[in-house]
Amino acid sequence: MSQPFRSLARLALPAALALLGLHPARGLETHSRIPEETGLAAWKSSLHFTVYARDQETAGRVLTALEETHRRVTEDLNVTRALSARCQVFVWPDRKEYIRRAAQFHSGDIEGVQAFFRLGRAGEAAAIYLYESDELLTESLPHELSHLILEVVLDPLRKYPIPVWLHEGFAQAHETTDWKQNLLALLNVQQRCRLIPIAEILRMKSYPENAVSNELLYLESEALVRFLLSFRGQPGEFLAFCSEALFWRED
Repeated sequence: MSQPFRSLARLALPAALALLGLHPARGLETHSRIPEETGLAAWKSSLHFTVYARDQETAGRVLTALEETHRRVTEDLNVTRALSARCQVFVWPDRKEYIRRAAQFHSGDIEGVQAFFRLGRAGEAAAIYLYESDELLTESLPHELSHLILEVVLDPLRKYPIPVWLHEGFAQAHETTDWKQNLLALLNVQQRCRLIPIAEILRMKSYPENAVSNELLYLESEALVRFLLSFRGQPGEFLAFCSEALFWRED
């Protein structure tokens, strides 16, 4: 190999790692450290995510689902790239291991939480924490990633709280389960005249303590967001509406 090509090769690796968001030494150090801290031995990376899981096959399946959800969510928000740094995604093989390992990253009681996300502080990557289940790729993963991207795009500094209905409705709308089942559930409730009035849902600042009301909040919020997404006009119109919703007042 000639000298010019040797020089080019020496520059190519650092440049490629930088493009992927990795410092040559720091990147290798991170990937060797995380398995020790999390118990997850395998990892795979793409442009937007690094997935840590028990094996390469699981990491690959999760990575594919993440990129597809990222495509759908950013398309609905009319943004090209929502994550400035590669998001770290941790997938434990079961709920018991998830609770044991992820509790250190959760600010509350993790026992009742199936999955959660964490915004990155200055210079840190955002992260999502989950465990393998039948609903991992269709519900848990797209739900949490939708939450994360909405936070990053609308309110990265968390100065203006995103309304509960918008947060949960947007996350629900990007799950890939059969929406018709949720619609049928809503119609059944409507026939019994037990729906929460939309005006009340729009004013909610916290989640209902009653389990039935909480489920209705999710279902009705999803219906509202799906309606808004289906009737948006110009590109960026839905995002503009969401931004305005941050400043709504009851009066």
